[in-house]
Amino acid sequence: MQHTKILHLVILATALFSLLLVSATYSGYIYAQNSQTKFRAKLDSNNEVPPVNSTAEGVATFKLKNNTVNTKINITGITDLSGAQILSGKKGENGQPIVDLLKKVQKTKTSGGVAVEGSFTASDFEGAMKGKALSALQSAMGTNETYVNIKTKDHPDGEIRGQIKPKGSSSPTQ
Repeated sequence: MQHTKILHLVILATALFSLLLVSATYSGYIYAQNSQTKFRAKLDSNNEVPPVNSTAEGVATFKLKNNTVNTKINITGITDLSGAQILSGKKGENGQPIVDLLKKVQKTKTSGGVAVEGSFTASDFEGAMKGKALSALQSAMGTNETYVNIKTKDHPDGEIRGQIKPKGSSSPTQ
């Protein structure tokens, strides 16, 4: 009888230890997923849905710091933007706007293009993301569920676009 009690205690202790180990490992994994703070999108006219005929291209970068997202967008082949947004949607899908990237920015004309620098917070969210925390956008950006769309007068629905992914991601170029 004593031997059975000891065996049950060993099994119970092992089970509890296993649960603690799995819990600690999983929480570390979640932290690592959500700790990504730098994101990038390569902008190209072939990424538009449907694709458009344009030689414009660009890169948008995003850095999360202290509940703020700092943005930098460098574009060649376009000198006057009529819109720049982050939208929800996977590659090949058109989605709903999440944030207007031209609200709080400084635009600078460059030789053959434009540079846009700015920032936004969760209070700037719109659509389905309105009222959510910055971590919700961070998670969507980390799983390629968002994209940047640049609009012009010639292409009011979008001239160049690119999926947002973690900076340094080894996934293929969009």
